Amino acid sequence: MGYSTLILTIQEGEAHMPGAKTKTFAIAAGLTASSVSLNASDDDHTGQDFAPSASPDGKYVVYYSYRGSPGDLSDLYITNIATGKERRLTNTHGFFEIEPEWSPDGSEIMFAGGPSMKELALYSVKTDGSNYRPMYDGEGAGPPEWSPDGSRMAFWKSYEDGSSEPMIMNFETSQSRLLETGLRGKNSSPTFSPDQSTIAFSHRAIDDTGNEFEQAEADDGIYFIDIKTRDVRRLTGKPTIAYALTWAASGDIFYMGPDAEGVMHIFRIKAAGGEPVQVTPAAYGPAYFPSTTEDGQWLLFSGQNAAHKIRNMRVSLGDVLSGNDFAAQEITREFVNQSTEK
Repeated sequence: MGYSTLILTIQEGEAHMPGAKTKTFAIAAGLTASSVSLNASDDDHTGQDFAPSASPDGKYVVYYSYRGSPGDLSDLYITNIATGKERRLTNTHGFFEIEPEWSPDGSEIMFAGGPSMKELALYSVKTDGSNYRPMYDGEGAGPPEWSPDGSRMAFWKSYEDGSSEPMIMNFETSQSRLLETGLRGKNSSPTFSPDQSTIAFSHRAIDDTGNEFEQAEADDGIYFIDIKTRDVRRLTGKPTIAYALTWAASGDIFYMGPDAEGVMHIFRIKAAGGEPVQVTPAAYGPAYFPSTTEDGQWLLFSGQNAAHKIRNMRVSLGDVLSGNDFAAQEITREFVNQSTEK
């Protein structure tokens, strides 16, 4: 089904200095590299955090983390932004839960989950941890995104040959429909336009074994598909590797992709066209999973902190769009499992 494995290396100490150490973790990239899943060894369980999504009122953030016992799979957590205090939302043994997204009405959280990264389906849970239920049980479903009005969700379906296509589910009818792009390869990370008429998605070419190429191919990049007419057009002019797209009300599309050195960072590109711009400074790399708050005030992402752990952070979206220098604020300051903080 086109699964791959990435490697995350986190450095301890200054680069190129005597005594500098690195920790290397396997990252299972289910469906595409946007489904990041950390599996640290039992004696080095560091509790990395990924994929922050803010509540509609901007007071809380949900994300997935490996903050349980060594060897546990990921669970969902919620942090109160004002206090920095964390609470555990789910506690499922032997079950991945990744890339959660808060509903526009604030009542529930959707996410991808499964016993392995090859067996992901879509689920929902109330914000108090109740009513844990399946939303789409087709194997190989990519993580979901709500439409701005909460009436639909976008996700992607993966096939045996390694390809994938965007899909939309209508909650009122419970019907799902495929958006055929006409592009051979992995077509993933769908995100709704603010007016809900268009889906932006990532395209990566694949080889005969169903795997993505190491470097960007000629047709790799960000594309649009009109939900009604199914017309497809390309946004990025140059070959671009992009994952975890999010379309902000500002008209910018944020995504994660490799910089010139191959380190994952957050980028933005105007939906009207233009060149991608790297958002996160080198100090926060690797950085993953951008999202914005409903009020348009904040950009959230998972980035490396001074202790070389991947933590959820936020920065003023105004500073990002104006190109100002910024210092990101770490969101979680009081952890459920303090033993993971060293």
